[in-house]
Amino acid sequence: MMNRRAESGFTLLEVLVAGVLLAVILSLLYSVQRTTLRVVSGSLKQLTAVAAGREALERLGEDLQLLVTGVEGHLLGSTQQLATGRGDGLAFVSAVHLPLRRNDYPLGASLIEYSVEEDAGSGLLNLYRRSTTLLPGRQGLYVGTGTRHLLCAGLREVRLAYLDEAGKSHDSWSSQPTESAAWQSESKEEGRLPLVVAAELRFPAEPTGAAADSLPLRTAFLLPQSDVAVEGRGSR
Repeated sequence: MMNRRAESGFTLLEVLVAGVLLAVILSLLYSVQRTTLRVVSGSLKQLTAVAAGREALERLGEDLQLLVTGVEGHLLGSTQQLATGRGDGLAFVSAVHLPLRRNDYPLGASLIEYSVEEDAGSGLLNLYRRSTTLLPGRQGLYVGTGTRHLLCAGLREVRLAYLDEAGKSHDSWSSQPTESAAWQSESKEEGRLPLVVAAELRFPAEPTGAAADSLPLRTAFLLPQSDVAVEGRGSR
């Protein structure tokens, strides 16, 4: 009798149960694999964004180390509130310009602008850098006329702070030279450069950017100072 059952094979019910179990197991494996790939992909995107953030901060540091001081120097730091948080901007005169093309002017300072805009697709923030060459003997800064480059994408916030000589932190800063053929501003107030510029880039903790938590990347830059500068003015 047992030999006859062994020869008859599995029943239809047993085959159906085995099929259902196999489908459940495969579904679980697919779900785990899909979640793992999504986490790995998100982590790689975060690592790429953080690496771009580090490069952006290094570039900012290089620009600030060549900050033009004295009557030809100026620094303007502004703050703005965007959908995901603060998106601060910064503009200053720097001697960082190097000729990269045949028609580039090889001498003189440059107006360096760091600006933040919302990305229409992701809703996160993009950090841009623009460099405009200031020609000797020409009036005005030609704000916004240089080529703009994307430095870092996928940011939640860009925070800048300015420390004066007393150690007080300001969210914005405006310095105005006494006499300058390069910088023309509506403001007539004169001020010295901040002692330190602190920068903080915040990335979303989740790849989608939906979570409230964020991953910060912080640094600070000690600025070159000029003996001819006068009293500083910050605002908070």
